Amino acid sequence: MKRLLVITLFTSLAVLGCKKDNAPVATNYYFNYKVRISDKIDEPTIINGYYGKVRKYEGNFMPSPDTEARQPEVAENILLFFEARFEEEIAETEITKNGTTFFNLKAIEKKGIQPKVIVFPNDDGFYQIDTNGNEYIALIRINAKHGYYNGGLQKFGGLNNELKEHEMRIDYNATF
Repeated sequence: MKRLLVITLFTSLAVLGCKKDNAPVATNYYFNYKVRISDKIDEPTIINGYYGKVRKYEGNFMPSPDTEARQPEVAENILLFFEARFEEEIAETEITKNGTTFFNLKAIEKKGIQPKVIVFPNDDGFYQIDTNGNEYIALIRINAKHGYYNGGLQKFGGLNNELKEHEMRIDYNATF
């Protein structure tokens, strides 16, 4: 009987001792996803979103009857997809160099904005992203400081049950 009373007392104290009335609650969870595309993948394995290749155009791509058309190089630049709700904040980081619009990735980071999806294309430049019905602002990481997207900021995504091919182009050093 005495043993039962001691067990009951310790159990009660343990249960009551764990009760917290003012437990902190996290309300702003934020997950981002890093997607590495396998070198074995050369066609989409998703059914919703975008896929294609990252290509780098440098030099003269003007058509000429004397020479064969040049082909762009494979690029493995990282693709950053930010939630579209950050469009204005990202636009504020715009930098223009030699007539080309870049975006300051360090300034975006200082604003507390992180990419939702980071895609590492494979050795062939192939990438794919399932947008899951969400809209994104896509930037191609040129270096640690600069992001670029051909034509400036654009919303990218919002697809449901639709798969589109889309080439990511780094073409600010090319002539067409």
